[in-house]
Amino acid sequence: MGVNMTAVSKEHIARDVYRAIYTLISQNITDLQSPDRPASQWIFAAWPENLGADKDDYPIIVIEKPEFKTENWTLTKHNVSISVDITVFNAGNKAAEGADNLCDEIASIILNNKYSDLRNDKRLYNTQITRIDSDTVIHRGIKVHIKSMTVEFDYKVS
Repeated sequence: MGVNMTAVSKEHIARDVYRAIYTLISQNITDLQSPDRPASQWIFAAWPENLGADKDDYPIIVIEKPEFKTENWTLTKHNVSISVDITVFNAGNKAAEGADNLCDEIASIILNNKYSDLRNDKRLYNTQITRIDSDTVIHRGIKVHIKSMTVEFDYKVS
């Protein structure tokens, strides 16, 4: 059964996609620096203004709001291309290696679940990692290593 685009808003799809990605990552990744730290204290939708002043605040993962591009196939069928940027920030000893490892782990979690959780449960097809970048910045006097990726999906609406 298809979904009518007028019945499902972009906000609804964005919320569901964000929740799916957040849940998938937060339930399958461990903070190697502080294994007992709950996901809500190190995985966010935007940069947490109250964190980042101390090396113990890291790693920090930011899963940004999904972006959309809609393509009409017919009068009643649409394809929505969705992209989500995920960024890992890390500081301290072996911070670059830690950021790389967390980014690799997130990519593996997403790609290993692209059929079961993402396609079958959330109707997200053609899951791909389309961009991986790295950078180093000084934030509040701390050298922070950054590794980011873009994940793209197709969401079919009819």
